[in-house]
Amino acid sequence: MTNRPGDRMRPPSNGPGTYHIDLSPHIIGRIRALHRTAIAAGHGAEFRAAVGRLLVRLRRDPLNCGEPVYPLRALGLTVRLIVDRPIALHYAAHPHRRVVWFSAIDVLS
Repeated sequence: MTNRPGDRMRPPSNGPGTYHIDLSPHIIGRIRALHRTAIAAGHGAEFRAAVGRLLVRLRRDPLNCGEPVYPLRALGLTVRLIVDRPIALHYAAHPHRRVVWFSAIDVLS
């Protein structure tokens, strides 16, 4: 493929990309239970929207969103807290493997 006059250069496709979110069965069950509780309280749509926003942010740049809470020195990671009402989420992200793990998720009261 050759560039012709007037063709725009495309950005490189081999950039850093997004992070993979690795959810344990325990966390998946916790999210489902919190969602059922939110539905029962009439806040199911708000809960789903917050989860969606958090997933987008964490896939894009987990190392620069949320606040550091404590280090996992042996793993070289930091557990961070991010809040998007009604959700508070603790997670860690590995910068080289580009993976995010959730450690805890709760609903703010």
